[in-house]
Amino acid sequence: MAVYLRADNFVLRNLKNSDEEDLLFLLNDSELKKHIPGLSLGGIQQLILLSNLNRSLLLVIEDFYSEKIIGIIYVYIDINGFSSSIYYAIHPNYRGKGIMPEALKHLIRYLYEQKLACNINFSIKSNLKSSLRVMEKLNISLFDQLDNEYFFKLSLEEELPF
Repeated sequence: MAVYLRADNFVLRNLKNSDEEDLLFLLNDSELKKHIPGLSLGGIQQLILLSNLNRSLLLVIEDFYSEKIIGIIYVYIDINGFSSSIYYAIHPNYRGKGIMPEALKHLIRYLYEQKLACNINFSIKSNLKSSLRVMEKLNISLFDQLDNEYFFKLSLEEELPF
């Protein structure tokens, strides 16, 4: 499924074979590795295979001006299209600039318009304050909390909250 969503300062698009060098820039950041320990080039290659086999999407956030990959978003859509889960990461140099909330808005609108899922789920560790702020900025409701993890759910059967 080809995706190309343009915002003011970035593009949200499918991963291309030529993206490997930029992906290494993203994946080699020590701060990012603390929060997402399994994120590696091998892990990304496995996600690419999965996205080719089922209804999942592996997207990159590309800075519009430098054309560097600054973030990554993986969307898993279950087989019946009822629910999807979104996982994301952005390079620390680009945090705090509103890029991730804006990228997720574009992506969620796309999922909504294409009717690819009925619900979107987010699972966020309590120590990831910036991700919790992203949920707040998007007006996505807290669904449940278990130990040090928060669960957010957004219904795509209703009007979007942004």
